[in-house]
Amino acid sequence: MKFACMILPIFYHVDPSNLRKHKGSFGEALNRHEEKFKCERVHENTEKEYWEDKLKKWKDALSQAADLAGMVLENQ
Repeated sequence: MKFACMILPIFYHVDPSNLRKHKGSFGEALNRHEEKFKCERVHENTEKEYWEDKLKKWKDALSQAADLAGMVLENQ
């Protein structure tokens, strides 16, 4: 048995292109995390790879969410 799912993304006070292109406050936050991982002393290389992979997954997820057709609510 297959179930159909409908996802209705609503971007509230968020420009989807900022998510897609990692700009604005989202880009700044992602850059801070990336710099933190570069500057922070990581005890094991596997831990560094773990956090780099996690950050990449977040970036990919934000881009995919922004690519969904949705409503941009501005002053509504």
